[in-house]
Amino acid sequence: MSYKTIIQDFFHRLRDEDRARAACLDAIGRLLRGHGKTLADYGLPNPDVALLEEDAGGDVYAFVDALVRWTLQLDNLNDEQRVVYDRVMAAVDDNRDVPKMFYVDGPGGTGKTTLYGCLIWSLRNMGRSVLSVAFTGIAATLMDGGMTVHSTFGLPFGTLNEDSITSSIAMQSLRARRIREAALIVWDEAPMSPGLQLTVVDRLLKDIMQSELPFGGKTVLFAGDFRQILPVVRRGTRAAIVAASIRHHHLWDVFERFSLTQNMRANNDADFAA
Repeated sequence: MSYKTIIQDFFHRLRDEDRARAACLDAIGRLLRGHGKTLADYGLPNPDVALLEEDAGGDVYAFVDALVRWTLQLDNLNDEQRVVYDRVMAAVDDNRDVPKMFYVDGPGGTGKTTLYGCLIWSLRNMGRSVLSVAFTGIAATLMDGGMTVHSTFGLPFGTLNEDSITSSIAMQSLRARRIREAALIVWDEAPMSPGLQLTVVDRLLKDIMQSELPFGGKTVLFAGDFRQILPVVRRGTRAAIVAASIRHHHLWDVFERFSLTQNMRANNDADFAA
């Protein structure tokens, strides 16, 4: 599929071919920059910036609308969510050289995604950046600005082993800079990630941040539900699968752990929630 095909989606909204082309190229360029690439790398032209400026007001209104929506969500956090929110925000502002790793456990419907959103928008409203990652692309789309763990940290696909697993991210790359500038990293579906992924990301962040603290001293919020899917181990026994999970990683004991138990999705259906 060429970018000219994608333009049609923008044309339906903008009703102007030139503006649609500019908006399409701008959107593709933003996605590519998140992967350390540019439009030129794929032989695509840069968008006409003048054609984008007319739509800037709409972007501002969209940002304000989203900010208001998340402010209301923040006001409605339950006690469990609020404890995690306050603790993570405090860690972001803590300048001490101490580990800042958190894990939130919660079944579906307990408000993990809402909690991420409140943290992400609170920090972005302060002008600070957040990296939102998940093990699968589907889960990543549920988070604002979400990307997969593999693409964000340059992780390899396929079989992992302790000796060969390394990140493809160069220390002076755009992706390394985005990691360096992030005030918080939110990692959803953490129970699906093999422990070796934590090992390589830990090494990467230590190198990028020039720190020997776990994850380079970055504030990292892991979350998920161990009742669901664990790491996939090809032809692995139950014991092998459990051993591959992050609960058996040497950093697990460093995590400050929380649990969400109140089913927010089924507040009006006690039988279903139970």
